Amino acid sequence: MKRHWEIDELIEHFMLRPEEIALFAGSNAANQLGMAVLLKFFQYEARFPSSKKEVPEEVLSFLAHQLAVDVAVFEDYRWAGSTIKTHRSTIRHLYEFRRASKQDQRKVQIWLYENVVSHEHNFEKLTEITYERFRTIHRTPPTADQVKTLINAAISTYERHFYQKTYSKLPEELRNKLRVLLDSPEPETEGEENIEKIPFHQLKDDPGEPSVASVKLAAARLERLQQLALPAGLFDNYTTRFLHKYRQRVASESPSGLKRRLDSPPIGYSLLAVFCYVRQQEITDQLIELFDQVINTVRIRAEKKVIHELVEDVKHVRGKDGIFYRMARVMIEKPEGIIQEVLYPIANAQKLGDVVKEYEATGSSFDYSVQTVVHGSYNHHYRQMLPSLLRVLDFHASNPAFNPVLEALEIVKLYMESGEGWYPAEATAKVPIEGVIDKDWQEWVMEEDEEGQRRIKRVNYELCVLQTLREKLRHKQIWVTGADHYRNPDEDVPVDFADRRSFYYQMLHQTENVEDFIRTLKQMMVESLQRFNDNLPNNAYVKLTKRKGKIIKLAKLTKQEEPINLKLIKQEINVRWGVTNLLDVLKETELRVNLSQYFPGTGVGRRLAASVFQKRLLLCLYAMGTNTGLTRLIMSDNGKVREKYSDLEYVQRRYIFRDEMRNAIAAVVNATFAARHSEIWGDTTTACASDSKKFAANDQSLLTQWHNRYHGPGVMIYWHVAKGSICIFSQLKSCSSSEVAAMIEGVLHHCTDMQVERNYVDTHGQSEVAFAFAYLLGFELMPRLADIASQHLSLPDDELAEAFPHLTPILRKAIDWDLIREQYDQMILYATALRLRTADAEAILKRFRSQSQHPAYKALLELGKVMKTIFLCRYLDSEPLRREIHEGLNVIEQWNSTNRFIFYAKNSEFVSNRADSQELSMLALHLLQSCLVFINTLLLQKVLEDPAWKAKMTPADWRGMTPLFHSHVTPYGYFKLNMKRRMNIEGQERAA
Repeated sequence: MKRHWEIDELIEHFMLRPEEIALFAGSNAANQLGMAVLLKFFQYEARFPSSKKEVPEEVLSFLAHQLAVDVAVFEDYRWAGSTIKTHRSTIRHLYEFRRASKQDQRKVQIWLYENVVSHEHNFEKLTEITYERFRTIHRTPPTADQVKTLINAAISTYERHFYQKTYSKLPEELRNKLRVLLDSPEPETEGEENIEKIPFHQLKDDPGEPSVASVKLAAARLERLQQLALPAGLFDNYTTRFLHKYRQRVASESPSGLKRRLDSPPIGYSLLAVFCYVRQQEITDQLIELFDQVINTVRIRAEKKVIHELVEDVKHVRGKDGIFYRMARVMIEKPEGIIQEVLYPIANAQKLGDVVKEYEATGSSFDYSVQTVVHGSYNHHYRQMLPSLLRVLDFHASNPAFNPVLEALEIVKLYMESGEGWYPAEATAKVPIEGVIDKDWQEWVMEEDEEGQRRIKRVNYELCVLQTLREKLRHKQIWVTGADHYRNPDEDVPVDFADRRSFYYQMLHQTENVEDFIRTLKQMMVESLQRFNDNLPNNAYVKLTKRKGKIIKLAKLTKQEEPINLKLIKQEINVRWGVTNLLDVLKETELRVNLSQYFPGTGVGRRLAASVFQKRLLLCLYAMGTNTGLTRLIMSDNGKVREKYSDLEYVQRRYIFRDEMRNAIAAVVNATFAARHSEIWGDTTTACASDSKKFAANDQSLLTQWHNRYHGPGVMIYWHVAKGSICIFSQLKSCSSSEVAAMIEGVLHHCTDMQVERNYVDTHGQSEVAFAFAYLLGFELMPRLADIASQHLSLPDDELAEAFPHLTPILRKAIDWDLIREQYDQMILYATALRLRTADAEAILKRFRSQSQHPAYKALLELGKVMKTIFLCRYLDSEPLRREIHEGLNVIEQWNSTNRFIFYAKNSEFVSNRADSQELSMLALHLLQSCLVFINTLLLQKVLEDPAWKAKMTPADWRGMTPLFHSHVTPYGYFKLNMKRRMNIEGQERAA
């Protein structure tokens, strides 16, 4: 049960009714309060508290006040004996519950095995579901330890059956191949002829930077896995998240350790099969990403080369307007004159040549020049990757309109090894052009021979086909067999949508009647436009001008009063607790939240002693979160080794994974929410801000990209930060990835107790499609737009064009309601896919690029225009709303400013070239920063318990209060981890 309650929550859940008070009549004060606690706790949790400490003080005080007894008498209530047994029995009988027998527990275990553990892997969530199941069957659950044992038994049973079922589907020939896979020797030389000799450990590696060598290596690894020929449909009934858990078990072990697992065939061979299946998907996706980036890199380099050559070769011709004027006048006055005699005196041949060059440099020939340079690079180097790609990737199209691209790939594959410059005559007639080659490039690809017959330049055609293929893959118009992100787009949506349509509409809280849906939207639009129109003449902050393209003039927000006491409070924290090591902040969080419970490891049990594992885990998390590395953590101040590197590396390799890290972060975030006092931090917030932060990264990683916006190579971390500097979600993305997709992913799947109802973003985190999905998914998108001056509003209907006279300069055409009406079901389908996470947001939004003509995309654009119009009316009409958004985004800027303080080592650069290692470093940084916020929250609250400090606070101080500061913390020096010494937060030394 949570620790802090608002008064309205206490009234709703813990108000004693007269008939309930009658149950306590005749008892002494201690027994009255004790039974009241048991009764109301049982009503809320459907179980009894395991100890007195589990009862929140606010709940206890609220119940004592109603009974007119001193809260201190609760200490006299005996927690063992006949009295409490009688009270529990009475309450169970009152609500027709009984104690869960061994048979009941067994039934719940079977129910978990059959219905839950296949798709839910978070232990806390499983615990909540288990308690809810006991409530449903009217049984009081057993002890917490027994519930834990019950859940573990259900998981073990499911895993055992999973191993047996998978093993039974593996033919003997495949088992032999899997066994040989572990015996693969190191390849003598690189090349396609060594496919059979690729060692197992290389199958775990990422491909590295985009290059021809990386493409060929990734293709070789993929072909090695394809040669295993895993049975079709082997894992059709299992989610990718479920399989990933077993994949990481294999990835964390050495080949020799996996060989020992083969001594237990169902487990060993099943784990290997899962690993090969998931890695085949991952490598397929990586290979497509490599192909995408290589093709893009070739063109970018060609553009730079052409621009450089043009800058060197072509000068700007000064005074050419005057030259043209005099030439035109002379030609009019002397039409019979000779060019050399009449025109050259005005502009000689050199001057005219410069004019021609300048025009060609700035005209359509620029693209032609770029394509020529791309052709040269492709023909002399990058074409080497073509055989590898076409050998291992199997392309498909769900829409017949894209079949010409597939036919073109077959032609390319058939004549790939031909030495001729043109396709033979018999093939030319079959080579598809329409739908494959852009009209602007058809002349570059085709020519006529002496006999007037059409011929197609083979290499030119190949290059155009690959460029078209890249675009179709990016929009998921073409998909690849065996891929995950680039799989059949029909698999991205729930397959049972038609059968469970009503359920999914209800899940999204949307009406099934499209007319009601449209009627509500129209009403919202009209009301918003009317309110803004009526208030605009008196709005001192917003003016509509006649400037072309920039019509809205919005005044800047006025500067608010500076907090004057926050610095003094931070100084007081320094005085009371002194300079604290960041490692001690992590340790104190562990001792309060028990982070180590969220790292169960890949094995069935843990052989390390709990205290040893706890200490090594904290050192590993600290090394990753500060970027110092394990070596720095094993040395003491006198140069002696405290911990063996191999011991820490073992814990890092076998226990620290992505899902476990996210669970630990969620636990710290939830603990912070639970610990916060509402009188200091205000009511529980339902709003968060999201934005990205660029980090430098190893340029040999597939995720690392150079981006103009971020000025240099690196990766992007996308944060979701709530008020009070509590970060609820983080994502590692490439710099070119969609911030809209990252925003949606974080709002829907942050896994904390927070319910996000409003999300603040900057310009890059919003789009019209984002507005549409936000409305369908039940949260408000609230951006701060850099281009607010050029925004416009949409009309609900054309006949209302004159209804808002003050808004005429920014009104545009009416919404196409017919399109929304036709595609309403499809929009709900894709929103359901985002909610259920049948595919990640990035994969779903790939098909909704601006070049796409998907009808659902067009409908989402119309819905987005509706919601953006409503938002803009509110945004421009309300200065408090603009300030709210601005303050929300300032919180995330504060979060970003602390990143470098914690992640300080190695110039704050991700030095690993593996994407999974980079993601773990990001999550460790997130965890450390969340621990700092958690401990600082407790420290601030302790200081403000002092009435003298509380009386000093001004409204500006309360507004500027944040737990994200580090003036009292140091992450540097030698690291001593004493698990027995605690931070004296509560005013007395706490025992470990």
